[in-house]
Amino acid sequence: MKKEKPTTKLCKHCKTEIPYDAKVCPNCRKKQKGGKLKWILIIAVVAVIALLIYGSGNSYKLSEDASNMSEKDYKAACGEIEYKELARSANKYKGSKVKFEGEIQQVVYDSENGESEYLIHVTKDDLGLWSDSIYVYYANKSDSKFIEDDIVAIYGEASGEESYTSVLGQNITIPAVTAAYMELEK
Repeated sequence: MKKEKPTTKLCKHCKTEIPYDAKVCPNCRKKQKGGKLKWILIIAVVAVIALLIYGSGNSYKLSEDASNMSEKDYKAACGEIEYKELARSANKYKGSKVKFEGEIQQVVYDSENGESEYLIHVTKDDLGLWSDSIYVYYANKSDSKFIEDDIVAIYGEASGEESYTSVLGQNITIPAVTAAYMELEK
């Protein structure tokens, strides 16, 4: 027997029965969160697995400014840039000092030399969900350890693009940043 699609559902806010495809409850006028979160989670899991399996192993280098400038001066020199602008013109911004805040989605540690690679979502929507991934390489000089779901501030240099093959066989290219400093946001 074929299972039929339901015609109604309960509003997630006021629990009134509403049409199944309703985006807004006619009773309380609140948005209905739908399958967007489900797809974001699926995409994040696939990206995490892909980076674990097909990580680039590239060596990223910072400019001499990172060692010649004080931490305070270096951070002050880092400018915020919109994700979309960096994604469109990653090579144009290569070497530019940038600052991002985001949520760590995936971590790959190299415990031998203290280097780590991160997949970090840097755009927060109205629902508090993060999206838009950047690849971050960080040679950690401290005892700080960053883990998945941490919200971090990244100060570093745009490094062009990072490409990898997903588990589904797609070639994915995202902006890359070499971090001089990373800190946990409270």
